Amino acid sequence: MQVKVIEVYKTPYDRPITFQAGETVTIGDRDDEYPGWIWTKTPCGNQGWAPESILKIDSANTTAIAIETYSAKELNTHLGEWLTVHRELNQWLWVSNQQGEAGWIPAKTVTLEP
Repeated sequence: MQVKVIEVYKTPYDRPITFQAGETVTIGDRDDEYPGWIWTKTPCGNQGWAPESILKIDSANTTAIAIETYSAKELNTHLGEWLTVHRELNQWLWVSNQQGEAGWIPAKTVTLEP
């Protein structure tokens, strides 16, 4: 699916969290603005938002095991550019641009309209 950028997005994170399937992460607060996202921290100290749906959370609600590999890399966008959507999770889209760069953007910053 192709979408057009209607609002520029610039990532505030210079070191996005990444983890592998099977890795244990510490979990924290859930995102109020984007439900379905939870603050996570890897054993090496990298922190960031991750989709709760890819985490198997323990009964104490303090740690989780990743059920898939994940990167929180976000993509800076430019007004009017076209992007290809590869995945949608909790009001965010994993997209790629014509230069081959990929990352997450808020779904509200794009439209299907030409």
